[in-house]
Amino acid sequence: MDAMIRVWKTLVQRAKLLLNSCIFMNLRQNQPIEPSWSQDTLYRQGSVLSSDVAVCCLGITNGDEFAVVVSHDCDITNAVITEGAMKEPFVEAIIARAVDRMDGNCSQAKNSRLLHIEFARNNQSCFMELVATEKRTIGKIALVNSAPDSSFSLSDSNRQILQRWLAARYRRHAFPDTLNHRLGLAFDKKLKQSADEIMAVFINYEPRNKELPENEPYELWVYVVADTTKWESIEKAGAITQKLKEGLDKLKGLDIVECKAVADTEFTLADTRRTIEFRLEHLSLRREPFGAIAEH
Repeated sequence: MDAMIRVWKTLVQRAKLLLNSCIFMNLRQNQPIEPSWSQDTLYRQGSVLSSDVAVCCLGITNGDEFAVVVSHDCDITNAVITEGAMKEPFVEAIIARAVDRMDGNCSQAKNSRLLHIEFARNNQSCFMELVATEKRTIGKIALVNSAPDSSFSLSDSNRQILQRWLAARYRRHAFPDTLNHRLGLAFDKKLKQSADEIMAVFINYEPRNKELPENEPYELWVYVVADTTKWESIEKAGAITQKLKEGLDKLKGLDIVECKAVADTEFTLADTRRTIEFRLEHLSLRREPFGAIAEH
């Protein structure tokens, strides 16, 4: 009986979506539409689609998979119609998967391809994994008369992390191959093992965007940024920085000008403008884009 009820609900929802699709087509033909998208919609960036909508719009049937809205709030609420067509007719969502715990290498937007982020579900913490390539587009009309899953919520601080992660995919810096190789020898081992303890790593290097011969060093500045919302974060970041410096000092082709830990409350906007965030999924300039926030 329960299975039949679920099937019936799914058929009803699909019928509603079909009707809304027909309405959407009428919209493009300058015909009156009803119902219409409203600025009062409950959908916002970070909303999670209800299971019914996720099934009907995206075909999600796995109970451990969800769809997280990633469009900006202004684009979601935009209901302006120009020449018979909506200016913002779609909502973007990314398929998310429930995970048991967060991997520090994928938290705090450290990895531009993969994000581990904390939601609240029924006031209990839960963790989601978002993959950048799993983005989907949904017509707004298909969402009329529906609402997001109210059991999920995303805090303001985690919404900011989501926004940083979304932006990072289009603002990454491509490091020279030779610098990639030299840094990777130390960064991979030292940072990936301690990613849970830090917020980010920012670097500056000279000469910028230039491949150097093996016998010519890059000047390097390294700043390990501590998350001051966590207990003893400065002390832990300091210990990580010391190990990182010891590893960097052993490498050829790097002239370490500065390597220090700094609190996120002290790392200024000016600092972010003169440095580049180093992301742990780094790849070379010639093979494919590297994963760090680009220069300002």
